Amino acid sequence: MSATLQASSTTKDSPISETEFATLIDNEKDKLTDTHEFIRSITNQLSVKSSKFKFLVEVTSVSSSESITTNVTITSSIGSLWDDERDGYYSFKVQTKDVYLVTVYWIYAD
Repeated sequence: MSATLQASSTTKDSPISETEFATLIDNEKDKLTDTHEFIRSITNQLSVKSSKFKFLVEVTSVSSSESITTNVTITSSIGSLWDDERDGYYSFKVQTKDVYLVTVYWIYAD
């Protein structure tokens, strides 16, 4: 499995488990070169998991034409007002030829 969890919320009521989402990413990772297609495929599959949640998928691509010989730090911040027990996120690193950071957010919408 190439998708490794980097961060997650402490949500009690997640519509999809970390393992399920990692498997979903791994099954679709060949589409990461076309991030729009990857996101469309992931969101379509997430939509059947629960009609009570809205899903957002974010993909950040890290690539270089030359070899990177040092650690790279990427900082991304997001703010929200949400229910800590129902809303949440998972953020995964996916290693292919390039590195991708894939984050899914879910917001309870019932």
